[in-house]
Amino acid sequence: MHGRYLQSCACGHIFCRLCLAHYMSSSLVEGTDCPVCKTRMDHLPRTCNLIGRVISILHPGKGNADEVDGIRSEDVACLICQELLFDPSVLNCGHVYCMPCLTSVGGEELECQFCGAPHPAEPTVCSNLKNFLKHRFEELYNSRQEKSSGVPSRKEGTRKGKPSEILHTHVGVGCDGCGVFPIQGRRYSCKECEAPGLDLCEKCFMTGSTAEGRFDQKHTADHDMELDDSFLFPNLVDYMDDLYIDMT
Repeated sequence: MHGRYLQSCACGHIFCRLCLAHYMSSSLVEGTDCPVCKTRMDHLPRTCNLIGRVISILHPGKGNADEVDGIRSEDVACLICQELLFDPSVLNCGHVYCMPCLTSVGGEELECQFCGAPHPAEPTVCSNLKNFLKHRFEELYNSRQEKSSGVPSRKEGTRKGKPSEILHTHVGVGCDGCGVFPIQGRRYSCKECEAPGLDLCEKCFMTGSTAEGRFDQKHTADHDMELDDSFLFPNLVDYMDDLYIDMT
């Protein structure tokens, strides 16, 4: 597991990004479940650079990793309050906030205050990162806990999920912009990005997303995009409809 390639899912569990992408690709239609807690995963997250930096400092790849202890509270600070993260929540874009700070973010749709990317689910505490912070900064973390006691949580149920559409589903392909997985409807693929390629859903394509991609594709606005209509399910549904008619 390399620190540069760690992703925290909406449920708070951390995986290698390639392992997670492969695991999610095994789904046929509606995404899949977290292999740890079975929470539904419908969006592929971005790499969490903060967790990557922590692991890189602790395990630089040279010498005795147990002797490395150079992490400061500034390295693991919330992007809103600029203090040590408390009940850290990793959003789908990879940026990390204190859970209490996210309660101050208004609006129906939770958006990252740093990059503006939408978060597709209710924020969840990343238990792995939380346990590390409690152990490494025990006194400071306890102080943050005292300050944050009594802070209300974000109200749940503000987002309405869209019904699943079996038609026009791109099996095993997610959007490198918003992370929706799999892409349903129109899919736009980059003609210049090398494997694993870069794909955008119609919404991200129409809004001019120039995301680098979730696998370091380094996509730019100058790259040529093409509409990919290689849907799997329309033919399958038509076949099942014809079979049903023949049997009745």
